[in-house]
Amino acid sequence: MYSRKNAQKDAIRVLLFSGIQSTSGCPVLPPILRNEKEKEAFNGIAGQFFSEEGAWFDYTRNSRKEEGKRNHYSVSVNINELKKYLEQKKIIQSINSIF
Repeated sequence: MYSRKNAQKDAIRVLLFSGIQSTSGCPVLPPILRNEKEKEAFNGIAGQFFSEEGAWFDYTRNSRKEEGKRNHYSVSVNINELKKYLEQKKIIQSINSIF
């Protein structure tokens, strides 16, 4: 059965690797990991990050099962804090370091 934990982890994966698309196909929110270098760097910590005691849990909140819908969850992710974590781990560059 698809669990709340799976929904939370999947929400983070979408934000990291895919971003969020509008119905017209234009990105509403681009992926956090912008290139192969960042993706490879994250893959190096993914096992630890998504483990039972991993950091992933710190960035999800307000997850709830949708009433009357099987295996549908609403999940909120603190994107700004997730980005700060990835910057501290040297997975992504801070916007300030680019300029």
